[in-house]
Amino acid sequence: MKMRSNKGFTLIEIVIVIMLLGIIAIVAIPQFIDMRTEARDEATKASLAALRSSVAIVVGAIAVKENPNLSPRYYPSYTEYSGNQLLAANPANHAKLAGTAIMDKASGFPINPWTQTNTIKDCDSKAKGTLLGAPNADDGWCYNQTTGEVWANSDISKGPTLENNF
Repeated sequence: MKMRSNKGFTLIEIVIVIMLLGIIAIVAIPQFIDMRTEARDEATKASLAALRSSVAIVVGAIAVKENPNLSPRYYPSYTEYSGNQLLAANPANHAKLAGTAIMDKASGFPINPWTQTNTIKDCDSKAKGTLLGAPNADDGWCYNQTTGEVWANSDISKGPTLENNF
């Protein structure tokens, strides 16, 4: 007579596996959530580096091609920056650079990883890190044309440093 072999798991084995998966989930999920915050913060820093570099490049181009004796430095106006091109009918009269894109036209401005928008808000006369109130709160980026500073117009991150202070 042939003996049957039971193929399968016992209830005890299944319960142990479920308990182990539960313990792993309890330990791993908080770490995963923290990594997402760190990833967004780092993406925000990278986007800000690109935005700030674009302002610095435009300042250099204006100084070299338009008026090398311009003092103090001229930053692109809010209209130019948010429109992503230098204009001829500007106070500095960008006759030579009119139509020049500030950021790559194909990719445009980077998206704020916290708000998922790439809008540029007018934050002239505001200190770096200041957030706009409603209805413009937590929306894209802030640009101060007087100082040429760019920062995140959001404070959603609950990390040690909020993204508007990068």
